[in-house]
Amino acid sequence: MKRKIIALLKKQNGRKTADIAEVLKITDYQARYYLLKMEEEGEVYRTPLQRGKFTYWYAKTFCCDCNLPDGT
Repeated sequence: MKRKIIALLKKQNGRKTADIAEVLKITDYQARYYLLKMEEEGEVYRTPLQRGKFTYWYAKTFCCDCNLPDGT
C-alpha cells in the first residue's frame, strides 16, 4: 500500500487524506493509518495542523522505487 501512496503522490503531490482513500478504494481511516506510519518513517510530510483547515500530504521523494519492501 505504501508504494501505491507514493506513486499517487508522485502523480499529484499535495493530496488530502480523503482523496488518497478514494483513489485507492480504502477507508479514510486506513489511509490515515498508512500516512501516519509513512510520516514516522520520513517518507511523507503534511501541512501543519490547523483547526478548520484541510491537511495535505506530500511525498518527500519523487522516486517511486524507494527502498520500500515488496508487498507494502
